[in-house]
Amino acid sequence: MSASLDTLNFVKEHELFYGLTEKQIQKVAQLISEKNFLIRDVIIKENDISEYIYLLSKGSVEAVKEDLRIATLNAGGV
Repeated sequence: MSASLDTLNFVKEHELFYGLTEKQIQKVAQLISEKNFLIRDVIIKENDISEYIYLLSKGSVEAVKEDLRIATLNAGGV
């Protein structure tokens, strides 16, 4: 299975993956699946254990604790 050109470019340009070889970038890109969220969707809750890492390619997301926004992450954030 090969990754899309958009996914390959996203991996190449993301600081998390700087220094990887082309072959490593291709392997990482093959593992990525895109998921879209709507406004107010909860992606993950504090203390949840996740098998995933979320890389934000578009838009922004808020980190909220007890109804208080503690951070806003923008595209390129982890």
